[in-house]
Amino acid sequence: MARARRSEIDDECEDALPSDYAPPPQPWENDDCDAAREAREILDAFEVGEIDAQTRYVLHRLVYRAARWLKLGIPGARPGRELVTITLRCILESEGNEAALCELIVRAVAAVVPEFEHRGLALVEAFDQINLLGVLEQMRALEYFYESETSSALERILKHKLCRILTPQPPAPVKQPSKEEQIAAAKAHAAAVRLAVIERSLELGGQLLELRVRICNNREFGRQRSRLGVDDASVASKLMLVARHYGQRPEVYRHVSWRILSDLSATNLPEPRRLDFERRILAGERVRPAEIARARVPGRRGGARKAWN
Repeated sequence: MARARRSEIDDECEDALPSDYAPPPQPWENDDCDAAREAREILDAFEVGEIDAQTRYVLHRLVYRAARWLKLGIPGARPGRELVTITLRCILESEGNEAALCELIVRAVAAVVPEFEHRGLALVEAFDQINLLGVLEQMRALEYFYESETSSALERILKHKLCRILTPQPPAPVKQPSKEEQIAAAKAHAAAVRLAVIERSLELGGQLLELRVRICNNREFGRQRSRLGVDDASVASKLMLVARHYGQRPEVYRHVSWRILSDLSATNLPEPRRLDFERRILAGERVRPAEIARARVPGRRGGARKAWN
């Protein structure tokens, strides 16, 4: 009953108003006020020309209210120039939003930027990912909001978008490798280590071969190879034999162990059998040390010198 009575009174008041009645202008709607002059200075700094009155009055209002709050000593109050400046930066300096300086967008942006202003330049860059005019057009196309609700709805949308853009995303969970993947990784690591050892041994064997060609005296050769870290003569002979046969043949040494290379380089292994083993390796077959041992000629001995000539 009271609500109905109040409605009747409101209707009577409206009927009592003259048809040409216009509400008095707000203080910030005066283009000669201090807030208007300060807002114009900020717009000139951004090299913005004339804008429509409603957008201009929104900027005036931001400066005017900030000055009132500072005068009243409201906690958290600050000069309106700061808010207007960051609002215009987010709109005018973000990619694709240069033409988005209108009343509804200025209201919404000015309402949300204080919450994210501490992010500095990242806030302005976040608006590169927001098409302000496109968002506003989509809202109107939905025909879901009343015109009076558009500003507050746009404010909520911008706040959600900024939260999503500026909030660091948690790192994606690291997928634990399966047992098969762990085994494959272990095999790959072992193969890499094996290959590194073989290549280092072949390099050392090549250096010993070069020394042997230059130095005929065994005693002097022994002193020189000791400088390379090879004190044992039998080890030096094996290194040189393997380097002579396989130092320049990665298609072989990349697929077998050092023991296989050493057995294939033995002087008591007939050449036809060695070539047969190499063909099997190149074909992807597995060659076992026992097979090579059975192919050797018993009692046949050959000095390492044959490998040097």
